This record gives sequence, C-alpha cells and structure tokens, in this order.
Amino acid sequence: MYETTRLAIAMRMSRAALSLTQADYAQALGISKSNVMRNEQLAVAVRGDTLIRMVHLLGKRGVGIDVFSVMDEVTITYQGERPEAAAMRMARAALNLTQEAFAQTIDVTKPMVTRGERTEGSMRSETLTKLIQGMHALGIEIDLASPPDGVTVKIGRPALERIEEREQGSELPGEPKWQYVPYSQEEREWDAIVERIQREGEERIRRDREELERYREQERQKKQ
Repeated sequence: MYETTRLAIAMRMSRAALSLTQADYAQALGISKSNVMRNEQLAVAVRGDTLIRMVHLLGKRGVGIDVFSVMDEVTITYQGERPEAAAMRMARAALNLTQEAFAQTIDVTKPMVTRGERTEGSMRSETLTKLIQGMHALGIEIDLASPPDGVTVKIGRPALERIEEREQGSELPGEPKWQYVPYSQEEREWDAIVERIQREGEERIRRDREELERYREQERQKKQ
C-alpha cells in the first residue's frame, strides 16, 4: 500500500534535504532530469537500480532513506548544517506545497518560511515550534534530537493518505512553485524540447513496428 507514493515522497524529501535542483540530482544519480521529474510523481514507480543509486548517493551526503522498516511510513534522516532548515524543506516537499501555502499550514508568514529554509542563518524558536506542531497535526513527526547534529522526519500513514488523496490523478505541480530550488525558463524550454523529441521517437518506433507487422503479414499471405 502506498508503494509508489512512499518512494516518490522519499525522492522529493531527500532532494529537498540537500537543496538540489532536479538537474543536479539527476546528474548525481546518472539518470535524466525527466526521470527525476516523473519519479517525483506519486503514480510513477521508481526503478530498483535508481533506488539503489539514490540510497548510496544520499548516504555519502548525510541523508538516509527508510521505506522498508514500516510499510506505511517514510523516514528520512539528515546530518549536516541547519537540520531545522532541512526539516522544513523536507516537510514542505513531502506535502508538495508552495512556500505561501506551507506558511498558512503552520500559521507563519511566507518570509518566515523563506528564511527558515535557507542553508545559512537561523530559524526563530517560535517558527520551529509551529513547524513541529503543525506537522505533527498532519501526521508528520520531526525529531531534532536524533541523529546527533541532525534531524529525522517521519511521514506517517495519516499524512501518506492525505498526500495521496490530494495528488491522486494529477501531475506533480511544476518545480517553480517549490521555490527552494532554481528552475529557469531555459531549463523549462529544454525540458519541453527533450519531451518532444522523446514523443517523436516513440511515435517513429510505433510506426516502424506497424510497418514491420504489415510486411510480415503480407509475406505470410504470399506463402499461403
């Protein structure tokens, strides 16, 4: 239950923890950016080899993924600078909310979220308290006591059900709405070109197969 949902959320959260763009994440994993974009959608299954690469890469960068211990949970651990900022980024990535929507969810202002997610600076204690309490109410637990100098963010079943229900049947919103990673017009145009080329290639393959089948059928008829 929730297999593709949990893997998609794990990918989104782990990328958010390290503040990586989809392009940088794809390059580090040795896959295309379009694959990262698709794998961050709930309905798309992450390939086994991609998951293995992801776990290996993130482990070297202080991020751990656990989607196996408990079937109805996703647990991400982070050790690095500003764990509270990483926790905010991960929680927002899991919920797939804009900074403005996330600010409303935890009852703070958007500038507080913007500042809170930065890799430099500090988060106000009031903001941190609202973050932890607001996420707890949604089934997301933030533990800044473990690991040492890090944070654990656990997405429980209620949160998974809420996320799945909200995003079911819809594509993941465009990355510009995430705001914690850059995504330029040039990158969007390039992605559109890549997708067009892929569609055209798939269409050519389909036509070639149909032509081959017609040829084989004609040859069979001649032999009869």
